[in-house]
Amino acid sequence: MKLVYAPSLSMLLKKLLLIFILLFTSEFAKAGWNQVNIGINDHFNSVLFMSSTHGLIAGNHGIYFTTTGGGTASDWTRFTFTNDPSYLELYNNCQFKKIAVYSDYTVYICGTDTVNKRAIIFKLDLSNLRYSFAYVGPKNSSLNALAIINSYLFAVGNNGLVLTSSNFTDFTKVETGLSNNLFSVYPKTIRIYGIAGDGVFILIIANQTVYKYPDDSIRVLSYNQASDKFLAFGNKHIRYENYGATRKEFTNYDFAPLYATSACNIGQNYYVSTNHGIYYQNGPLSEILEYMPSSNNLSLNDVYFYGFEKGYAVGNNGVFIKTTDSGGGSKPFATSNVIPNCKDTITTLHGSSGTGTWCKWLLNNKLIASSCSINYVFETAGQFNLDYIVTNSFNLSDTASKSIIVVDPPQINLPVTISDSILCKNQTIQITIQNTQKDFTYILKKKNSGSSYGSGFGNGGTMTFNSNLLDSAGYYYITVRSNFSHCEKYFTDSIKLQSEKTKVSFNYDLINAFPNENVNFYSKSHDAQNYYWSFQNNSNVLSSNDPNPTGIRFADTGQIVVTLIAESVNHCFDTIIANGPYVCKEPNVEDTCWAEAFIGEDPLWDGRGYHQISQSCLSKDDYLLICGNYSDHVFRSRYGKKINTPKGKVGSYITKYSPSGTIKWLNSIQMPNTNSSDMKSTIYSVTTDKYGNIYVTGSVYDLSQNVYYYQNNGDSILISNIKYHNSYVDKTFILKLDSLGHYIWHAELFNIISIYLKADSNGNLLAYGISGKSPSSTIIYRQNGFTDSCFAFTNKKIDQIGYSLQNYVLRINENGSLKWFTFISKEHNEGLIDAEMDSFGNIYITGTYDIKTTFFSTNGDSVNIKREDNESSRRMYVVKYNDVGVLQWQVRARIINNLSYDTDVITPYKIQIDPNGTCYILGHTSFFNYRYQEYMKVINADMSITIPRRYGSFFLMKLSPSGIAQWITGNSYSNYGDGSAFELKGSQLYLINTLHGYNNSAWSGYYYSANFQDSIYVPNINYGDFLVANYDTSGALHWISLGGNTLPTGYLHNLVPTSISTNTYGHHFITGTTHGGTEPAILFGDTVSINRYDAFFSKMGVSGCETTLVNNTEINIPTTSKQASLIIYPNPATNTLHISGIRPKSIVKIYDVLGHLIIEKESEYNMTLNTSQLSEGIYTIIAQSNNSRSINKVVITK
Repeated sequence: MKLVYAPSLSMLLKKLLLIFILLFTSEFAKAGWNQVNIGINDHFNSVLFMSSTHGLIAGNHGIYFTTTGGGTASDWTRFTFTNDPSYLELYNNCQFKKIAVYSDYTVYICGTDTVNKRAIIFKLDLSNLRYSFAYVGPKNSSLNALAIINSYLFAVGNNGLVLTSSNFTDFTKVETGLSNNLFSVYPKTIRIYGIAGDGVFILIIANQTVYKYPDDSIRVLSYNQASDKFLAFGNKHIRYENYGATRKEFTNYDFAPLYATSACNIGQNYYVSTNHGIYYQNGPLSEILEYMPSSNNLSLNDVYFYGFEKGYAVGNNGVFIKTTDSGGGSKPFATSNVIPNCKDTITTLHGSSGTGTWCKWLLNNKLIASSCSINYVFETAGQFNLDYIVTNSFNLSDTASKSIIVVDPPQINLPVTISDSILCKNQTIQITIQNTQKDFTYILKKKNSGSSYGSGFGNGGTMTFNSNLLDSAGYYYITVRSNFSHCEKYFTDSIKLQSEKTKVSFNYDLINAFPNENVNFYSKSHDAQNYYWSFQNNSNVLSSNDPNPTGIRFADTGQIVVTLIAESVNHCFDTIIANGPYVCKEPNVEDTCWAEAFIGEDPLWDGRGYHQISQSCLSKDDYLLICGNYSDHVFRSRYGKKINTPKGKVGSYITKYSPSGTIKWLNSIQMPNTNSSDMKSTIYSVTTDKYGNIYVTGSVYDLSQNVYYYQNNGDSILISNIKYHNSYVDKTFILKLDSLGHYIWHAELFNIISIYLKADSNGNLLAYGISGKSPSSTIIYRQNGFTDSCFAFTNKKIDQIGYSLQNYVLRINENGSLKWFTFISKEHNEGLIDAEMDSFGNIYITGTYDIKTTFFSTNGDSVNIKREDNESSRRMYVVKYNDVGVLQWQVRARIINNLSYDTDVITPYKIQIDPNGTCYILGHTSFFNYRYQEYMKVINADMSITIPRRYGSFFLMKLSPSGIAQWITGNSYSNYGDGSAFELKGSQLYLINTLHGYNNSAWSGYYYSANFQDSIYVPNINYGDFLVANYDTSGALHWISLGGNTLPTGYLHNLVPTSISTNTYGHHFITGTTHGGTEPAILFGDTVSINRYDAFFSKMGVSGCETTLVNNTEINIPTTSKQASLIIYPNPATNTLHISGIRPKSIVKIYDVLGHLIIEKESEYNMTLNTSQLSEGIYTIIAQSNNSRSINKVVITK
């Protein structure tokens, strides 16, 4: 059955309408474009009217103007002048190309001086006929077009010439680097403009972008603000989209090629002049140009409209045409967009009609519809002629004819076989279809996707085609489509494909390995079942099929390259060839006296609170574990290869170094970059137990994503789950790792700002820090994703003044379960600073108090410490809890003077506990008021009072297990010096004292033993530097070693050690941070390059490095490699320097601070040097023998 939607107009109405159109056409026979003979024999290039009476024409031989509308020859006058012969000559030589209006009566006209071959821009004011040449260019230049916007002028010409001006007087040449002739410029704004010409479209914004289209020859550009597109007319009709990156060409116009010369937009419509008449475009996005018959096939160079109806166009040989009715009618341009469907299936008959409003369809010359769009069903298959006829209101018509083929529906669900139903990553498969039909295409598609994945042509029998690359599993099907029409059917049978995206990668647990050291490898392979490892020839294992081969050893040094092939159960393969560990050698004798820097990007804030190294400690095998933050970080290695963190990323880390400074492995938390002082991820502390297990604590703050801890074996652990994120919750974590850095368990704590950790030998933990919530809030402890216990402060009686930062103390079993919890409520000052445990599980805590601090026990009891007077000050406390969390005793200390009131602060920094509970506290007291003879007053646990001898800024205190002061010592009077790191090793105490400040001067003074009889004099330690001191547990001072005492005057660094750790050989590892300048530091003989807020790690010998002071009598300089100890005295020296302990046949060289060689001598055993001629300063002494080398420093004074 044939379906036809009949027109609704009766035949009578159609006859009446036809009579009306004939009468209308006869009445307005003069409508449209009309040629006017204005009697000027010139080639006209541009026309512009500024009113219905005032107009201009620019020609090859002059400029012509009218003030009366220009309807007759007598209306036009050639502009000329006689008062300036030189201007007149130039004017008469000019060929004028394009006019641009600036104001109501002022115009600028570009062109070329044809005699001297120079580009010109002519200014003319029609209100008073004043004129001038605004621009005259150099030889061999010419201009073709110009445009003006907001007092900015743009002009273009041949050989890539582009000019701009913001004042119409000074012109700037834009260097395009092109030789193309340019014919049009359109400024979107004063900063953004498009340029077009022969073979090129240029967009200039901040920079120039050139799009080369060799086949385009554009003569005019326009721009549509609503669609943000440039319209272009020339030999073609083009639209440049995406600022020229996308080009679309349209061919819907009669009499191609177009050969446009100009265009003028009136509202949303465009008129385009060509070398064969004028075209009309109905709307800026229309793809159709309709020819205007009344333009009479004239060759025209420009078209211009004043208002919506009055238009003007000019051409060669004096051609001038005008219209008063918008150019009259245009011939519609019809296109047929019909694509036939199958027989007996609806086909939509539709097309483009342009300005046509009446449409009809003829099938094989038989009318089937009088509508512009209709649904039609072809009842028979075959070939048909289809005509689409459109007519507009001017009774102008166009016909689009098309031959179509209608076919029978194709057969579906033919037998189909495929070569493989398993996809290995990206691969093709072969599809075979039987009983195919000729003139049909068979296409592979995926369900719920419109994409095609390959096709083949039917041949009347069995056909085979290969698919595109496939990587996605799912259900696919075959679509069969006619080659002549849109007749298409799809097979209802589906093809199931599975995908195995076998992807192989691997990790290894050592960044740098030593020769024949065991390295473990870990495959990270998706879908893999079988593994084929290949190692280098120097390894103990050449190949392995283990997913995670262990104990691989390499004999030779250098970068190791590893090959891994992974195979799935369905024989999908993937191969990776990548670097493994680097194999390096260290000296046979352990290095001492060296330093290295951790280099990273500085934070954009002032760096406050930023620690690239938070803490370090020794592992069970006497290697160094370091933790902290990173930002675009470089982890240096003294041997082997270094490690760079990902560019632009910040996070936190724990890393392991060998005793000689070789990096072994690195685990990290990677966070989004941030420029805030909140680093979002911090690892605060690291500690170990006797089994080698490692414990780290840290915090994360990110409400938008899960946070993972990444291990050196390639595994990652979710340590902060987004489902628990809350804008009011601070989150910290505890991680337990094995000795290789691999995960054992973790716990999360909520409402905790910071967390620090200590472990006993069995792995029982003490955690403490600051809670960011008030005492009425809840702290949540969750282990491995499961909530263990919740602790609320609501039942505690706290006399709170409003401070919300409280201290907490947790005891955790070695398996991660929570043992008990308590807290300390504080008002003002830092509160809890450090804590430690003894071998019985007792806990010792030190901190500061001012107004009041309340210590809560697990049994519900509480004890208050209040200040004794109204003086605002910082006082110290030490308290002891037993192993079940019950407070045992308290010790308080304050600074008083002879007026008996507090005058300053006392701050403990570190506490160390021996197995029996004896306490050693390192701290700082600033004595500013020397007149009042300030002292420390200690109130012991039994309420007895101890007042030690007065001392300076640093103090070291010993308390008995029952809380009674045994001794207190310090240094001589000073305003500077803080205890920053502290270690108890057997019967020895090692402490670091840091002198914060700028190195504009130095401090000299004494450090005392506990009896204040023995002392060591420290000469000229720079502010910003540090020293290391060795006491024993009786309070006897043995030696002091200076750190970076070779820093030049004016040095701006503060070197702030945060940890000191002593290994079984008695060597000391020191790690810390730097604050301040960017000059290299000389630390323990090594030059350390740092970048304001960086970090360093270093190693000292048994009794220090560089300058070691003993008993205030001589300076002993230990070895820096295998050279025996040297004795240098006096130091500082003035006229004579004695050196003893030099190895036989050594060369001794002395360098100044700039590295210049001053003295070189061969010597052995002893040497005496005359230093009277040396300038004052710091000198480096290098003693070199065949197999050893020693580096030392000496100070020369005058």
